[in-house]
Amino acid sequence: MGTVLRCVRADYLKAKRSMLNVIYIIVPLILALAFAGYFHISSWNRTLK
Repeated sequence: MGTVLRCVRADYLKAKRSMLNVIYIIVPLILALAFAGYFHISSWNRTLK
């Protein structure tokens, strides 16, 4: 049982130090800002749609 707990702790520490956590937060924010910026500068209009 002790070995399993050490393995779980090791996996937790690896995931904690991983860049994936940052990527899961940063990429959606960047994409949302890109879409908002695009619709802000484009001539998108509800009546034309």
